[in-house]
Amino acid sequence: IGLVGSEMCIRDRYIIVQQVVPKKLPPIAVQRMAWKTGEALCDPVVVDFLQFIRTHMQSDGSFSFRIPKGTSKNSFATLSEIAQTWDKMGLFASIVIYPQNIVYELAQNETVRHFLSGKWLELFVEHQVQQILNRYQEEQGAEVSVCSNVILSEAASVGSTHELDVVFSINGKFFWVEAKSSSRSIDYGKYASLCEKLKVTSDRLLLVNSDLSVEECEGVSYFWNYRVANCATITQELESMIAKQIEITAALSTD
Repeated sequence: IGLVGSEMCIRDRYIIVQQVVPKKLPPIAVQRMAWKTGEALCDPVVVDFLQFIRTHMQSDGSFSFRIPKGTSKNSFATLSEIAQTWDKMGLFASIVIYPQNIVYELAQNETVRHFLSGKWLELFVEHQVQQILNRYQEEQGAEVSVCSNVILSEAASVGSTHELDVVFSINGKFFWVEAKSSSRSIDYGKYASLCEKLKVTSDRLLLVNSDLSVEECEGVSYFWNYRVANCATITQELESMIAKQIEITAALSTD
């Protein structure tokens, strides 16, 4: 793939043993639903709803999500729209949206559970990355590439592998994005250590966690020296991450 020629020495230390390229992605209707979900999660009420669903994911039966007091009409409309979109695509066995609560029964389907557990976030993140890469390619003629679910195997250590959610490059500069749809039991130190192993500076890793508030993202980034964003801030963090590396490259070329 295009990433093999990037500045990270994959050719010397790592072998790409698995990757998902665009033609292997889910149908466009599923991708669009994921993009819409990511955009809707800029609203904390939708965040709460998805967290509620995940909490009861492994349980059968009907559940009632109570609409938080003080929810604005716009937030309720956003929540209703995303719930109806999921229902239209078959994610619910049944759903009724009331002014005070949403009563639903999740479809008994492992693909549905996989999507709601985090696949939607991976698709959303890759879409956000692709949008930015398209602009760099169109406006600056940059050489770009992107792949998801990349599994690297250490060439000198059979059986030792690392999975990266989304990786991309711009003019040979390598970037890495991890997507997490839960704020519980995440080993943040694992990503810092992996940066060292892959010889990627921490400023080229962006962790996207849909559960975290903007303040919590800043808190995690304080303790772990890499970028952290949620669905509302992913675009600006991606832009900032790329711009900084381009600026560093330009400065080095003039020295």
